[in-house]
Amino acid sequence: MIRIFGDKIFVGEFDLEKIVENYDTPFYIYDLEVVERRFIGLTEMLRNYYENNGISFKILYALKANSNPDIVSLLRILGSGFDAASPWEAETAIELGARSDDIYITAPGLSKKDLMYVVDKNININIDSMTQLNRLIELGYKKTIGVRINPGFGAGFHRYATTGGEYVKFGINLNELDEIIRYAYRKDVPVSRIHSHVGSGIMDPDIHLRVLERLLNISIKYEDINEIDLGGGFGISYDDDRDYPFEDFLKKSLALIKRSLGDKEIRILIEPGRYIVARSGLLVARVTDVKKAGDKTIILIDTGFNHFMRPVLYGARHRVLVLRKINWEKKIRADIYGNLCESTDFLGLNIDLPKIDVDDIIIFMDTGAYGYSMASTYNLRPLPLEIIVYKDKIKLSRERFLPKIKINI
Repeated sequence: MIRIFGDKIFVGEFDLEKIVENYDTPFYIYDLEVVERRFIGLTEMLRNYYENNGISFKILYALKANSNPDIVSLLRILGSGFDAASPWEAETAIELGARSDDIYITAPGLSKKDLMYVVDKNININIDSMTQLNRLIELGYKKTIGVRINPGFGAGFHRYATTGGEYVKFGINLNELDEIIRYAYRKDVPVSRIHSHVGSGIMDPDIHLRVLERLLNISIKYEDINEIDLGGGFGISYDDDRDYPFEDFLKKSLALIKRSLGDKEIRILIEPGRYIVARSGLLVARVTDVKKAGDKTIILIDTGFNHFMRPVLYGARHRVLVLRKINWEKKIRADIYGNLCESTDFLGLNIDLPKIDVDDIIIFMDTGAYGYSMASTYNLRPLPLEIIVYKDKIKLSRERFLPKIKINI
């Protein structure tokens, strides 16, 4: 677990100050015990509300949140299935021991080559368009399929994270659904699953209940549909320790399922990513410079939006700590910028901090999701280290990485 004692931070059994002495910044560090506890806790809640009331379920971890091989391996051992947004995510899970039957791919704009991979590996798929369906038929896909619908509304912590409603690229419109289901049945790829994902970082369970009600109403109309995939989007608060209220959602959803389905049996799939891994991760960076700009303090660090894009892309604000100065009085208001040649390269604006010196260690909390997985090598700066901690064990999970440069002029 990630714990704070005075001015010290412990990741598992390890003092972060000692870790910084042994590994060069910047790096991501993940506590696998946090991942384990959150997955097991969610599984126990689903068993209590669903399985104990005759409703089967499956958790599909959303690989796009964090595809670190140690995290994926742990979740596979714990019994997770996997939600993949590309063939490469699916192949990562397979290489780490996942069965094809436990992988579900859902993505817009899949090419013919992408779909050939799905067919060759016999992976489950939720189609996003009639084009995808026709290509699967052409390629000889032999499994039943799911259909991702656009339920007509969306939600999310930011408009860029909203994936339902008008003018979005995701899913099939409800008025096209009946035609697609009938067509798929005639082509011997019947629809057995209905899927929807309306956005990310959602904290209001009523949004997922509204999605569930729409999917239940569809499943009642079609005898062959025996799976409902609610997608993901289960959020956490980055300001404090509040999480998506799963107990509240599951309690209300159980009543809704029982009321809607009667005797029909159905399996519920959910695709949590952020909820499972966000709290497990820290991004650790070193202060390289401190400047003044008017009355503002500018702090520069040895990482940037190439390693952590959420603040720039979504305006996200993560809690920021300063190693050895956690409980010091906050005397300055500062902007934290990265080391890229890019004016938008900030990781935190208007942050209250103690006095900062060059070589101080800055820690961005709750960065286990959509950190490394969205990172790039912009400015030809390598991807950061990834370090794994599990109780009293620590290891380097992935080396700093930069693609080899080949110049042939």
